[in-house]
Amino acid sequence: MTQLVGHVEQLWQYPVKSMAGVGIPRAELGRNGLLGDRGWCAREEELGQLTVVRRTPKLLLCRATYEIDKDPDRSFRAGHIPPVRITLPDGASFSSTDADAADRLSEFLGKRISLWPLQKKSKLKHYRLAKPQGAREFRRQFASKSLPDLSSIPFSKILELMLFVTPLGSYYDLAPLHILSSSALAHMRRIDPKAEFRVERFRPNIFVKSLDDDNGLDDFSWVHGQLQLGDAEVRCRSRTVRCSATAQPMLTGLTDKEARICSGPQKGFEKDGGVLRAIERETGRHLGIYASVKTPGLVRVGDPVYWVPAKGKPREGLSTYQRLRNRVLHASLESVDRFGR
Repeated sequence: MTQLVGHVEQLWQYPVKSMAGVGIPRAELGRNGLLGDRGWCAREEELGQLTVVRRTPKLLLCRATYEIDKDPDRSFRAGHIPPVRITLPDGASFSSTDADAADRLSEFLGKRISLWPLQKKSKLKHYRLAKPQGAREFRRQFASKSLPDLSSIPFSKILELMLFVTPLGSYYDLAPLHILSSSALAHMRRIDPKAEFRVERFRPNIFVKSLDDDNGLDDFSWVHGQLQLGDAEVRCRSRTVRCSATAQPMLTGLTDKEARICSGPQKGFEKDGGVLRAIERETGRHLGIYASVKTPGLVRVGDPVYWVPAKGKPREGLSTYQRLRNRVLHASLESVDRFGR
């Protein structure tokens, strides 16, 4: 039975992976997610691999916007990734087309960096990790002494992320879309009122204003079902496992128009370890959900969001199968470390 669960309050696009996002009034959802999302990524040259927040957290202090004025979606639909303008915390900016772009970004980040538009799935070397990633690197990524519950993540994706920085042919972490609800954020603010639970910390593509902010972690209940929003339909795949990025200092959010005309120092907020500790205690490192696109279409801020539950209600909590599967996944990651010694 279709159920109204809220409306689209914010849409976020991240032109460069791990850099601050910009709020947009409308977005086209395609098979690979929000059109134009994470079209670029930074590469750490000395290591020889793409870099992300856990290796280069200062990326979160940079903002990127596409250098296009009219009908931006046409470029993405044609398979073209437009250049980006990167703004540093002091307000200085440069284009990815500038001859010294890599040098200026490298100077700020303190390591030799190059910028790369999205590459084809077949270019394995571009996406490959410098060495296979096992339990040690996963724990470092999550800033935790133990591995989180990974039972909701397909084994094929875990295997892929042991070998590659991101899923092949994309720059997202695990799934094309990340969705977060206002009720989930309100719930976490009640758990720890001192922690700074802001939308930008969790980098969603779609932020849903829940019908009732007292509904707790309502987005978790959408997993296995589908959401209808605007002209699009998405499949809710799994809860989102949170990494250390949520606690890092980063820029505040701006609309795309504000980001384009903004000059001078950029505003941000400080590191807050309390955010990650609260999520660890309450949900075992999960907040928000991952989704894939079932039916492409246009989504606008203000569109109603309807949930279509899956046939048959999944059991609450972890089943015996999921617990066993989680142990197998953890053991597989540990074995990578042993064989890599």
